[in-house]
Amino acid sequence: MASRSDILNVLETRYDHLSAKVVFAEVLENTRLEEKAKYEPAEVVKIANSLIRVGTRVEKVVDGIRALDAKPAKTAPAKKEAPVATEKEAAPEEKKPKKAAAKKTKKSAAKKS
Repeated sequence: MASRSDILNVLETRYDHLSAKVVFAEVLENTRLEEKAKYEPAEVVKIANSLIRVGTRVEKVVDGIRALDAKPAKTAPAKKEAPVATEKEAAPEEKKPKKAAAKKTKKSAAKKS
């Protein structure tokens, strides 16, 4: 079932808000349907077919209205895949060689004494 607001939202992708309401009212009059909150699948098809006769450049809108009532295909729940290790994570970090302690020079040794 498609709601009235869903159909109007699709119409607003082609028309401004007020024009969408006017076109929708004209489509309902053309199909002899009453304005209501939810429309049955057969009524949605009538609305889409009537829009083709009433409007111009409405192919995308008609597809959108028909998609509102399309039933999503039942699919198995998606399995979570193991995360793929990136190059940094896959290779063990190489330890950087520590700098050797500075050798004491005669001057630094003399100062400490």
